[in-house]
Amino acid sequence: MHDYLKLFAVCLLLVLTTACGFQLRGNAKLPQGIEPFYISTPNTTGNLYIELRNIFQANDIDLSPNPGEANYQLQIIKQDKQRRGTTVGNDGHTAQYQLLEIVTFQLTNKQGAVVFGPQSMTERRTLQNDPNRVISTNVEEKLLREEMKKSLARKIVRQISNIDFHSLEAKNTVIDPDAS
Repeated sequence: MHDYLKLFAVCLLLVLTTACGFQLRGNAKLPQGIEPFYISTPNTTGNLYIELRNIFQANDIDLSPNPGEANYQLQIIKQDKQRRGTTVGNDGHTAQYQLLEIVTFQLTNKQGAVVFGPQSMTERRTLQNDPNRVISTNVEEKLLREEMKKSLARKIVRQISNIDFHSLEAKNTVIDPDAS
C-alpha cells in the first residue's frame, strides 16, 4: 500500500509540472521558419554572443555567417555595464556594489524592417567587496558578470520564442514590446 502511495505521488507531481508549462531552463521553443538566423553584435567573442549562439545551436536553428542571407537578424544595439557602490563600511570603504548588465536589442526581417524592439533588458547582482581580498573580489565580479550575460541571453531568446513568426510573416507587422 505504501509503494502505491509513493507511485501515485510521483505521478501526480509529474502531471502537475507538465500541466503548468514547466520547462527546464535554457530550453526555448523557437520556430524552424526563422532560419537562417543572424546575430549581429559588436563583440563576436563576448560572453553574450557566445551564449546566444550556443542557445540557437542547441535549438537546431541554423545561423547564417552573412546577414544578407538571414531571414531574421537579432541586432544587439547596445551593451552597457555599471558598478554602483551601495553600502559603505565603518572604515569608509565600499562594502557592497550593485552590478548591472544592460542590453538593448531588436529583431529585423530580411528586408531590414524592425519587427520587434528595440527592447532593453537589465540584470542586477550584488557583490560583496572585501578590501583585504581585492583579487578574489575581482574574480567574483567577473564570474557574476558572465552569469548575468548568460541570463540576459536566455531572456532574449525567451522574448524571441514568444513571437508568432507565422502571423508576423502573413501580416508583415511590427511588434512594439512597450505597447502592451
